[in-house]
Amino acid sequence: MYTIVDVGSNTIRMNVYDVKDDRLKVLFSKKATAGLASYVKNKKMTEAGIDKVVEVLAEFKETLENLNICEMHVFATASLRNVKNSKAAVAEIEYRAGVKIQVLSGQEEAELDFLGAARDANMDKGLLVDIGGGSTELVAYSNGKIQSAVSIAMGSLNSYNKFVKGILPTKAERKNIREEFLKYLDGIKAFDGKREYKLMCGVGGTVRA
Repeated sequence: MYTIVDVGSNTIRMNVYDVKDDRLKVLFSKKATAGLASYVKNKKMTEAGIDKVVEVLAEFKETLENLNICEMHVFATASLRNVKNSKAAVAEIEYRAGVKIQVLSGQEEAELDFLGAARDANMDKGLLVDIGGGSTELVAYSNGKIQSAVSIAMGSLNSYNKFVKGILPTKAERKNIREEFLKYLDGIKAFDGKREYKLMCGVGGTVRA
């Protein structure tokens, strides 16, 4: 059995897999809505945010120990990648939670998004989009292979925190979010609007919602 924990900007999710004949079967999942993007102040992860991660990882470890599952592999994406105190925050969490954390680069996250989707879907030609809480990954693919992959440091939760004052975004706030996102896209040759994609494959909690 393999246990994978994804420390994301909105949720922290744990999946326990059984692997047989190169096939993955999810035995069970557990998640916590941590909202880590809301704990970022002055582009740094606050102590309260670090406390939240440690608390959730401790709960996950307790669950695994009760089931006699020893290994837990933890990785983090934009939640800990895009903060100025990334190394210090990761080191503190590792020390307090007693785990090792692999922080994925934006490029690695985008490529792994595609590899995960390609296991169960016919990825012939199109655009894969992963809208997370703190980043968005775009992967153009053709003939089942990655043509280009990028990560943008803008997701659903940090956009909400930056632009939205009430519960739901107003028309003006939605326009501001769109304009900000287009600024990030500007200059990325693979996604400059000159290409058209007839098929878009969406992954991640925001797309599912």
